Amino acid sequence: MSATHVGLFLLAPLLLLLLWPTVWLPHDPLAQDLLRRLEPPSGTYWLGTDVLGRCVLSRVLAGARLSLGAALAASAVLLALALLWGVTAAWCAHSVRWRLVDALLMRSADVLLGFPTLVLALAIIGVFGPSLLTVLMALIVAWTPGLARIVRILALQALQRDYVAAARAAGLSHLRIVWRHVLPQLLAPLAALASLETAGVILALSTLSFLGLGAQPPTPEWGVMLNEARAFFQTAPHLLWAPGLAVLWAALAFNLVGEGLRERLEPRRPLRW
Repeated sequence: MSATHVGLFLLAPLLLLLLWPTVWLPHDPLAQDLLRRLEPPSGTYWLGTDVLGRCVLSRVLAGARLSLGAALAASAVLLALALLWGVTAAWCAHSVRWRLVDALLMRSADVLLGFPTLVLALAIIGVFGPSLLTVLMALIVAWTPGLARIVRILALQALQRDYVAAARAAGLSHLRIVWRHVLPQLLAPLAALASLETAGVILALSTLSFLGLGAQPPTPEWGVMLNEARAFFQTAPHLLWAPGLAVLWAALAFNLVGEGLRERLEPRRPLRW
């Protein structure tokens, strides 16, 4: 069984939770019952209850929709911006008349890449205030330049193909050449990158929410749950390992899918003895 198959096997239940979240919830994830606070796992509450008597399993399952939905949305916006940025820069670099535009686009990317990703994200969060939307915006701004440079390299390789030169000689418009001859060559490697980026976004969202900079209580989000549970590490460890394993599961699934796609898409080289 390849890494792609294992990743898809792990990803399938997460996608089901994302599409049909309410079907799997045994209890209301926001309902409080202070008389049953910090209960261990039982037949009623399979993963126990938290400090406010809320069902941990329901909150973990409800958090899947928020965490995965936010990560997938951020990855989609990140990929779209990187495609626009990188393909535009590559096309301008391929044309003598527009090389100055390519230089400006890449120098602006270098300026953003000069800041550590976490520092840049924290600066944006400090300006706009902690919230899930702010964290998503910060991650998109911090990660787009690096992905745009990768897209530019791939697009430059695609523009050097003979059939692209033939299309330009035939008088096809720039947009048609990019749409029909350049983008199809980018989709396969970018699919692997998108899966890997989604895993990174999930970890970053959980980390920043754990620090109190992302989603705020009582939102059922995995990072928020880990932050609320850290005070009960010894007395109620089930509060920690439930959302922690959920983050690990999701990140591992997307990483395996991305790694499997990368292995399938990269050109095979003959062995040298």
